[in-house]
Amino acid sequence: MANLLPVLHLMGAEPVAYTATAANNTADATRARTILVMATTDCYIHISDSTAASAANGTYLPALVPLLLSLPAGKQISAVRVASSGTLSVTEVKVSS
Repeated sequence: MANLLPVLHLMGAEPVAYTATAANNTADATRARTILVMATTDCYIHISDSTAASAANGTYLPALVPLLLSLPAGKQISAVRVASSGTLSVTEVKVSS
């Protein structure tokens, strides 16, 4: 019987400290990958090639809520705080069934 839920293999995390000024991850962006993100405080996240996250363009991510995303090649994820500075954990994952 096949697994009904995917198995996530964690490949390593990159902490991204954000404040009132947005911060980007710096991991290899030359290939598409699946990432798991979770923030220590409420923040806005945005995926792009160079645009920083803001309340206007970002997606709200509540604190301590894991989110699985596809990060296209050439793109980075950016985070900026809602009220309190924090850290966004960006973990590359391999998904298998």
